[in-house]
Amino acid sequence: MIIFLFIFLPDPPRNTSVSVIPSGEVLEGSSVTLTCSSDANPPGNSYRWYSVRAGDTRSTGYGPVLRTKIWADNTLFYCEAKNMCGAHNSTITKVTVWYGPKTMSVSVTPSGPVFDGAMVNLTCSSNGNPPVSSFTWYSVKGDQATQLGVGTRLETSVSAEVHQFYCEGRNDHGGQNSTLIEVVVQYPPRNTSVSVNSSGPVLKGSSVTLTCISDANPPVSSYNWYSVDESETRSVIGVEQMYTVANVNGNTQYFCIAKNQHGSDNSTTLQLDIQYPPRNTSVSVSPSDSVLEDNSVTLTCSSDANPPVTSYRWYSVREGKEDYVASGQKIIQATMNVIDGREYYCKAQNHHGEDQSATTNASVECK
Repeated sequence: MIIFLFIFLPDPPRNTSVSVIPSGEVLEGSSVTLTCSSDANPPGNSYRWYSVRAGDTRSTGYGPVLRTKIWADNTLFYCEAKNMCGAHNSTITKVTVWYGPKTMSVSVTPSGPVFDGAMVNLTCSSNGNPPVSSFTWYSVKGDQATQLGVGTRLETSVSAEVHQFYCEGRNDHGGQNSTLIEVVVQYPPRNTSVSVNSSGPVLKGSSVTLTCISDANPPVSSYNWYSVDESETRSVIGVEQMYTVANVNGNTQYFCIAKNQHGSDNSTTLQLDIQYPPRNTSVSVSPSDSVLEDNSVTLTCSSDANPPVTSYRWYSVREGKEDYVASGQKIIQATMNVIDGREYYCKAQNHHGEDQSATTNASVECK
């Protein structure tokens, strides 16, 4: 009788492998079950799981079975089987995961500043699985987005008003927008204007500060201020963005010119609203020739003022004595006579002050 004796020597784990359920592609965020298998004598009594992300290996769990969620950046796994005789690692198993577009970005050529109206090429890049199947381009002006075209590349013109763009990428599992890219557009000064530090009227003889405002890229590099007098003669009076008029009057206008490396722009001419009390007040008589005794004459008070005169008052003077006569710009004096001897004057007033005319009298002839 022959007896066969089989002796099983202890053996470390070998042929270690990982199986995945479900075995096909999975949607990002779904759960999968990973099972670690190995040949060993005695059987493996310790299992450890690892994930690999961007070359960095991390321990993710223990036991022959691991249930975990799958993400686009977490698809590589292996297990380690161990018994009393040693340990053995499986090869890395990759789980195929479907996901919508990620890391959308836009590049622009040329990459530096461009002149207003230039053409640029925009390229849209994205990471998705399956790959992104459609790209749509948009421009943004204020809070309004306008569709420009489709495809991974777009050639378009840019301007100071339209220079912000983004792309949208889509596949079967979703869509994503890139961040907004802004093309640096350069242009000469435009919309140049003059602002005054006083929001209201300016009193004659006071000082005001004028500021030249202009939209330009690169910013304005130089300013020139001009005054324009009554004869329309232009004179350079300043070279800074701000100019102070020390003693304003009503006869001078101002404008500025803003410049950068691409050109220049003029503001419109500014006429300051300069206010002042009444001045050059005078009295006129109608009729202007001699008037017959006992007839009437009309006296009119005239004055230069800004704002206009709000009050006229008339006075008569005889033998050094003054009497209030009436109010209003015109008065009619009746029954003039030779022996009356009265003279008249008026006072004109606005909220800045008052002015008085010289005295006047009417030439009266006897009947």
